[in-house]
Amino acid sequence: MPADTLSLAGKVAIVTGSGRENGIGAGIAVALARNGAAVTINYVSESSTARAEKVAQKIRDAGGKATVIRASVDEEGAKALVEGTLKAFATDHIDILVNNAGIAHVGSTTDLTTEQIRQTFEVNLYGPMFMVRAVVPHMPAGGRIINISSTSAKMPLAAYNVYGTSKAALDYLTAIWAGEFGISRGITVNSIGPGFVETDIIPDDPEFRKIAVDSMLDLTRAAHRAGTIEDIGDSVLLIVSEKARWITAQHISASGGLTAL
Repeated sequence: MPADTLSLAGKVAIVTGSGRENGIGAGIAVALARNGAAVTINYVSESSTARAEKVAQKIRDAGGKATVIRASVDEEGAKALVEGTLKAFATDHIDILVNNAGIAHVGSTTDLTTEQIRQTFEVNLYGPMFMVRAVVPHMPAGGRIINISSTSAKMPLAAYNVYGTSKAALDYLTAIWAGEFGISRGITVNSIGPGFVETDIIPDDPEFRKIAVDSMLDLTRAAHRAGTIEDIGDSVLLIVSEKARWITAQHISASGGLTAL
């Protein structure tokens, strides 16, 4: 009998915020493309153009399909991202949406500026909402929506108060969308909650690392190390596969056991 596979051949995927070669989004995009999906690499800052192209070229060099689209995840940007994906791959459907784009402002409630608070919710919460509204009309039965959450949605951390709140709200929407799009459209919706992952957005500050990084590593059960972008990419790969068809409305911690009781 044939072995089960995680093949995504023929699938089209969008991974928001995937334009940094050592970022979580890039790790997810590479994992999906490696298994057959045509993937849209998305970024927003002009300074990231070369890096986004590098991610796409890595996929192409390995025989995969990738396109690069610069767009924000506001309402108009989401529409442009979907339209650009459909055109780039000459298709009428999008099978996988990974809402990975995010921003984290660290600080106490009284230290964070109003603009930082507003920006956190605009990117981390409104962004996924706009992406879902733009993608779902083009998503067939068997579609997958993955929201990248965080362990801070489950573990109250003072320095990540606004960030964690935005991710907890995204987890709530995950469950709502699973019901809204499940029976009616055959789409599953789950969130993946990474723990600490070593990327270049982590401040190179000894005091920050002592408080926000080392303390987390001491609580990790799988191994005394940070997560990698490959760890998160493979976690997403499992949940977007056909084998995960009965898994929906879940927050799945990909943290090495950081949030286990």
